Amino acid sequence: MRKISLRIVKFFSRFFIMKKNTVFYLLLLICFYCSSGLAEIPWGWCTLFPRHRLVPPFTANPTAHQFSAGEILKNRNVSVSMGGIFSLVDVHWDWFNAQLSVGSSVYAYLNPPSSVNLVSTDFYVDFVMIDVPLTERLTLRVAPGHTSHHLSDNAFEASKLEKSLNYVRDYWNVFAIYRSEELRGFLYGGAFYNYTYQIGREINKPWLFELGAELFQTPIATGIVAYCGIDVKFRQESHFATTQNYQLGVKFLNDEGYTVRLALDFRTGIDERGQYVRSRERWVMVAAYIDI
Repeated sequence: MRKISLRIVKFFSRFFIMKKNTVFYLLLLICFYCSSGLAEIPWGWCTLFPRHRLVPPFTANPTAHQFSAGEILKNRNVSVSMGGIFSLVDVHWDWFNAQLSVGSSVYAYLNPPSSVNLVSTDFYVDFVMIDVPLTERLTLRVAPGHTSHHLSDNAFEASKLEKSLNYVRDYWNVFAIYRSEELRGFLYGGAFYNYTYQIGREINKPWLFELGAELFQTPIATGIVAYCGIDVKFRQESHFATTQNYQLGVKFLNDEGYTVRLALDFRTGIDERGQYVRSRERWVMVAAYIDI
């Protein structure tokens, strides 16, 4: 754990020096942190900074907005992230209800044989996440977003790459989320339409489909819940080849507005990192997560 902590500290110190647009993400993260201490504020037909979220975190999604730190068992490489979702307002207007949030996260992959090599840095932001409850169990989510993926430090030498790719996606996504008492969890499914998509050049195959679930939530002690999760993405640019992540974990619940999770992830399929989108991965990771 001490080695992982040192790696994370070194990553963030290098990261803040390297990225000019870090200020934007830092401000968002400050909002996430401060929101944990904000109380709900009723204001006419709105409630500012709502404590209850209509949509739970997609726990098995490898690119969800969250804090995380994990070690891949086969090569001892480290994946870390910082981010979260900040609920802005609940809208209650006659028959119409909706919740508006913003989400942002930064993911990084470290290759630390003897020193910490920051290999890749991936940015994700959902500018406004609009969640609309259709029934007591079914919720619709619509959101515009952006992601860009970059090589860092001495990634060329470590990865034996000749040049980096310009990986950028601007998109709209639509998801349906269904809570199931029978399965003791929830299921979700949706699609991304990438109206700007570049992997070194313009890509004219804009669709990405995603299915997932968190199932069989089982209390094992006060405030501790075991669960299992699955997330599968189908990528049109790769003839609908998949990225699959399966997760077994334990949640530590509290009343402070965040959840801590310890989990074991099994990942297989196309690499999530845009700089390695032509690669295939298959590994097991032990990780800690914080959902804000």
